Amino acid sequence: MQNKLFYIILFTTFSLSSCLTNIALKSMGVTETQVPLRYISNNEKQIVFLPMHHIGTEAFYKDEVRLVDSLVKSGYVVFYEGIYKGLITDSLKLDTMIMKFRKITGIPSKKNSKEQGYLDTANNTILGKKSTLIKKYKLRNQDVKYFKQFDSTIVKNVDIDLVNMIMFYEKKYGKIVLEDFDYNIKIGDEYNHKASREKRKYIIEAARNTIVSDAVLKHRGNKIALVYGKAHYNGVLKNLQAVDKNFKEVDKF
Repeated sequence: MQNKLFYIILFTTFSLSSCLTNIALKSMGVTETQVPLRYISNNEKQIVFLPMHHIGTEAFYKDEVRLVDSLVKSGYVVFYEGIYKGLITDSLKLDTMIMKFRKITGIPSKKNSKEQGYLDTANNTILGKKSTLIKKYKLRNQDVKYFKQFDSTIVKNVDIDLVNMIMFYEKKYGKIVLEDFDYNIKIGDEYNHKASREKRKYIIEAARNTIVSDAVLKHRGNKIALVYGKAHYNGVLKNLQAVDKNFKEVDKF
């Protein structure tokens, strides 16, 4: 098991495996060529939100790089998403955590980040489904390796680790009980257990919104950029407003 960040595929609201059409891709922002920035302020903190998605055009991700470089030069600290395995060193415990995550989300996650990705350009498939739209829009998977070049005090992974994610869930819904079929299905293989949409949404969105909004509130600086999935925007803003009603979306700084 490699000691690299453990990035888990996160499903969007729409299912790419069943809706690979121009309309579906456009509705998810997958065909965008520029990052549509959003801004939040409470008259003190300036928060720039860069809405991300897990598949996008080459132009979109080039724009992301340009914006992050510019924001860092302007004195912003950058928080980016990416669920990670945390401090788990025991392979059996890690397997258990992955199986629990798989059970509550229905996502057949793998151990190695190199195996992750929605899109396979070699075979022109998205989630295993053939698609001509990959070449048409020059699509590729989201890649966070770019962030590793920066000082981790300036550009940092602010997200939940696997153990705390399970703890969040079990505190709210009770202990996750693994059954025989959970152990019999290899990690990464097809997993047909139907997970609760409400519970999956809680663990994929709400729990993580808490992590990032808390980080924003605790950060001493006033200039923060969030590189996070666009589905998290409303939840993060709501959390900030619950602490300080002066937080609101603004046109620009």
